[in-house]
Amino acid sequence: MPTVHRPSVTRARRWLIAIAVTVLLAPLSVVTAAPAMAATASLSGRVLNADGSPASGVWIDAWRLGASSSADRTRTDTQGEFVIQGLRAGGTYHLSVVTGRDEGYATGFFTGDRADPESEDRSRARVFLATSSVRGRITLQREARTSVSGVFVNADGTPRANAEVYVYGVVDYTHAPVGEGPFGPTHTTRTAADGTFTVRGLETSGDEFDGHVVALHRGLTGWSGFIGEDPSTGLVPADRARVHPLTTAPIDAGTVTIPVATLPADQIVLGQGLTVDNAGTGAANEIIAVSGGTLSAFPVHDGVVQPGIPIRSGLSGQKIYAPGNWGRNDYFYRPEGAETVPRDDIIGVDGSGDMFLYEGDGYGYLRPPVKIGSGWQHRRLTFSADLDGDNRADMLSIDKNGVLRLHRGNGKGGFVSPSHRVSTGWKGDHLFAAGDLNEDYKADLISVDSSGVLWTHLGRGNGTFRKPIRVSSGWKSLTIATGADIDDDRHYYADIVARDATGRLYLYSGRGDGRFKTRKLIATGW
Repeated sequence: MPTVHRPSVTRARRWLIAIAVTVLLAPLSVVTAAPAMAATASLSGRVLNADGSPASGVWIDAWRLGASSSADRTRTDTQGEFVIQGLRAGGTYHLSVVTGRDEGYATGFFTGDRADPESEDRSRARVFLATSSVRGRITLQREARTSVSGVFVNADGTPRANAEVYVYGVVDYTHAPVGEGPFGPTHTTRTAADGTFTVRGLETSGDEFDGHVVALHRGLTGWSGFIGEDPSTGLVPADRARVHPLTTAPIDAGTVTIPVATLPADQIVLGQGLTVDNAGTGAANEIIAVSGGTLSAFPVHDGVVQPGIPIRSGLSGQKIYAPGNWGRNDYFYRPEGAETVPRDDIIGVDGSGDMFLYEGDGYGYLRPPVKIGSGWQHRRLTFSADLDGDNRADMLSIDKNGVLRLHRGNGKGGFVSPSHRVSTGWKGDHLFAAGDLNEDYKADLISVDSSGVLWTHLGRGNGTFRKPIRVSSGWKSLTIATGADIDDDRHYYADIVARDATGRLYLYSGRGDGRFKTRKLIATGW
């Protein structure tokens, strides 16, 4: 019988172990293997100026679609060449150009439109596909840009140095640019030591803007004064700003004299919401004065009267009444308190009895006046917050017979007809809207009778008032301003500001019961 050769037991076991190890480690090798690196690519090319010359030294940013910040950036060389590396292969990107401080860090997205090659509207940007790096593969044409230059000087002729200058792009000038809203400044710079400024990089074509307006930021209240058609007349409200149309020629804004608020005041009223506060987010407490036909707001912070801000001229011959939210339903929203604060307006009545509404936007300018009534020259008027509980500002009038009537506001700058007779016996009294004196969220009144006695009339919220409270005497010779809480005492009791015959200004803080604390001197020269 032939001999049969078999593998040894040891060799067979080694073979089985090797197979088992291979089988067991196979899935493990799949799990622990390093993932393949994502393929990278780049965008490269050349940037030309509007005249065809190389655009050297400009920053090019790549923005992945939908991203809020750029993925990477690089700077063009002397020949306008650029390469942006490390992008995702096959990724889609927008490209933009930023040229530094001289252009206010303005971003222009390349559109591929020869008539409008750059746009600050990213939705119009051309889409680029990141592939392998090939120098000169993309040719980007810059848009012709222009500049605006001017000089700001103080009222005494000295230069206004280191002041913030804003340039706004205007889309629809029926809605003037305001604050930090959708018409926020597109470019900013600061004046030099001699008051001069130059802002470069302004759009010259396309449908993003109809033109540009120039403003000076005033700091304390967030208010900006705009350069008007005649720069020598000083700053104007936004609705009267000069609009510079789109052009490639340099723009000369001229020499602008910054107006100042003058005293003594011919009229004084109190307000909240004609200008924003120093944080730029809500209504400021303010004393509003008219002097020589110019209306100015003097913000009050921590009980201190701040320098005045001229808002509108041309009010000579008009009686100005305390602010209220008379026109459109405009409000500030304060997220920290989840509350809304009305943006106040101004009412003026001229010598012929015509009544005008000046709507405010809360950022320190008033829109053009709108005539809302006539025939008021023979009545004493008082403009108040909501007196009848319908959340609309109202007016009271006293006729020659001493009859007090309530004119309910319609929330559109006018009044509901007919008026409502409240009471009689007001023939010798001067009536003032006092705001809320006792924090019951109902509008109150104060009056000064022919003997100089001050009375408080607490409102019931339905257009009528409780029995009057005698406060004190000696008010006959004082000029009185009421209607707002301006003392920052952490209460919402309305206050009184009164001026004596020597121009001293006193604050009478509300106590919350219809009476007032001992007066405090807050200013002189009024």
